[in-house]
Amino acid sequence: MKASGFRAQGDFQEAAIWYRKAANLGHADAQCALAWMYETGTGVRLDKAEGYKWYFMAAGQGNAEAQLAVGLVLASGVAVKKDRIGAEFWFRQSAGQGCAEAMYQLGKLYAQGYGSGGSGENKLCEAYKWFQLAAGHGVARALPCLRALEQKMSQIQISEALLQVAEFQKKRD
Repeated sequence: MKASGFRAQGDFQEAAIWYRKAANLGHADAQCALAWMYETGTGVRLDKAEGYKWYFMAAGQGNAEAQLAVGLVLASGVAVKKDRIGAEFWFRQSAGQGCAEAMYQLGKLYAQGYGSGGSGENKLCEAYKWFQLAAGHGVARALPCLRALEQKMSQIQISEALLQVAEFQKKRD
């Protein structure tokens, strides 16, 4: 792709032109790259709403990076109305493809008491499950979160969460 060559050379304005052409043709990776450019103001004017639009298009095509980005935007409420349920949906889509950061974000969402995990105890188990999965994928900042949850959870709850981890991993294999 020409855009990545221009991007590698540091010519972000030219890269944006080529990413936009490919994005308009429906290429999810180009949509995601163009979204990042708008989100950061790299090679184009800073426009977080335009960035979200392109991330959303790429996310709808199954791009895990874009799904994570949509979840982050919805969770933060920057450029769009805050929507934690929508964020949960997109984090789950991305995590289902093995995105460790999405797993961490799901853990964070549940640990804060949000998401569709039911009661507070169920949310603790969900948080533990997702932090455990994130840690298993190398997200070191999930480890202190696990230790903190262990102080709040019974051994039975931790065992249940670990069973859910095993089930998730089995489905992915």
